[in-house]
Amino acid sequence: MKTAIIGAGQGCYAVLELFERGQLQFLHLEILGVVDINPRAPGMELAKQKGWPTLARIEEALFLPGLQLVIELTGSDEVLDKIHHLVPAGVRVMDHVAARVFWDLEEIASDLRRELLEKTELQARVARDRAQLQHILDAIPDMVVVLDADKRITHVNQRFELIAGKSPEMVRGELIHEVLDKTHGEDWTADVSETHEKVMTTGRPVIVTRSRPTRAGKEGHFQISADPIFDENLEITRVVVTSREITEQVMLKRETEESARRFQQIVNAVHGMITIKDLEGRYQLVNPRTEQIVGIPRVKMIGSTAADLFPKEVADLIHHNDQKTLALGRRHAVEEVMTVGGKERFLLSERFPLTDYSGAPVGICCVSRDMTRRRQLQSQLVRSERLAAVGKLSAGVAHELNNPLSGILTFAEDLLLEAAPDDPRRKDYEIIVNETMRCRRIVRDLLEFSRVKPRDSTARH
Repeated sequence: MKTAIIGAGQGCYAVLELFERGQLQFLHLEILGVVDINPRAPGMELAKQKGWPTLARIEEALFLPGLQLVIELTGSDEVLDKIHHLVPAGVRVMDHVAARVFWDLEEIASDLRRELLEKTELQARVARDRAQLQHILDAIPDMVVVLDADKRITHVNQRFELIAGKSPEMVRGELIHEVLDKTHGEDWTADVSETHEKVMTTGRPVIVTRSRPTRAGKEGHFQISADPIFDENLEITRVVVTSREITEQVMLKRETEESARRFQQIVNAVHGMITIKDLEGRYQLVNPRTEQIVGIPRVKMIGSTAADLFPKEVADLIHHNDQKTLALGRRHAVEEVMTVGGKERFLLSERFPLTDYSGAPVGICCVSRDMTRRRQLQSQLVRSERLAAVGKLSAGVAHELNNPLSGILTFAEDLLLEAAPDDPRRKDYEIIVNETMRCRRIVRDLLEFSRVKPRDSTARH
C-alpha cells in the first residue's frame, strides 16, 4: 500500500524504524514520501538517510502518483481537517489516534513474538536437558529405573533396556511388575517394589543386598539402592532405583578374608616369634608364640612400642635393629641377647621391611627363633666333650703309670721276701710296697673314671 506520512516527529521516526526492521510487513506499506515543514525533524533526517522522498507541503504529498494511504502523525486537528479537505477520492486517511492504536498493536504483537521465541527456546532447552539426562542415565553401567509414586516407569537407561528387552518408549508409564516377567527378573521386581515402598514410607534412601544365581547359573550378588526425589513441597514424586551386580566385589572380599584367615592361621601355628610394627614402632601383629616367650598379653602389645613394654636396654636394642633394617631396605638377620621376664633369651631374628603398592616402606616384620635351649644344649655338649677328653687323658696316664708301678712293686716285694726279719731295710721295703699299692689304686680309679664317664656322657646326649 503506497503511503505518505505527514508529520516527521518522534512518532514518524518510530514508524520508519518499524518499517525498516520489517515489523510492518503485514500492512504491505510502500513509503512514497515524508512531509514536514521542519527539514531537520527526526523523521525527515531518517527518511533522507534511507532514501525516501522528503516534502515540505502537504499538497505535494496528497497528489503523489498512486497514493493509497495517508498517515497523519502531527497530532494537530487543523492539519487533519486540511488533509480530509484536500485528499483525493479513494485515498484512506489514518490519523494520529489510529496510528497510536496501530503502534500499541505492534507492541503487543512484538511481545507475543518475543514470548513465543522464549517459549520455543525454553522447550528446546528442556529437550536438551532431557536428552542430556538420558545420556547420563545411559552412561551408568548399572540398571536404572525411575518410578513415580504409583510404581509407574518414567525413565529407564540402556542397561534396563538390554535386560528387559524393551525400549524406553515401550515401558514409559507402565507398572514395573507388568514390564518384567518371570523370565526377565521376578525377584528383581520384588526387590524394586520393596525398596520403593520403604523409600515412600520413610523418605530416606534404602540399600539392600541380594544373592541369587545369575542367568548362567553361577553365583551372583546384587545391590539394590533406592533414592527419593522431592518436589518443592518436599513431597516424594519419584524414586530412582539402581541395581548393581557386586559379585566380583563379594568374591574379592571373600578371597581377601580367606587369605587373611590363612595368614593368621599360619602366623599362629609358627613356633617362632612373629611381630609386625609400623614405622613408629607400634606393634600391629603379635603371634601367640611371642606372647608366650615375652610373657606379655597380645592385647597389651598391640598399639604399644617396645619402649612401652620392655626395659630400656631391651627396647633400645629392638629399636636399633629396626632402624638398621629400614636403612638397609632389605632383609637383615642378627643375633639378639636380651633379658625378658627375668630370663636371658638368645634370639636369632630376621627383619625385613614391609612396603605398599608403590614400594614405599610402611612397616617392619620380625621373625625370631628362640635359641636359648639350643645354647644350653650346646654348653652341655661342650662340657661333656671336655669330660670325655679328660677321661681319655686319664686312661692314657693310667696306662703309662701302671707299667712302671708294676715293676717297682715286683722288685719291692722280692726284696721284702729276701730280707731277714731283723734286716733294718725291711721297713723301707714295706714303705715302698705300700706306697706303690696306693699309686696302683689311684691308677685303678683313673681307669674306672675313663670307662664310666664317656658312657654316661653319651647316654645323656
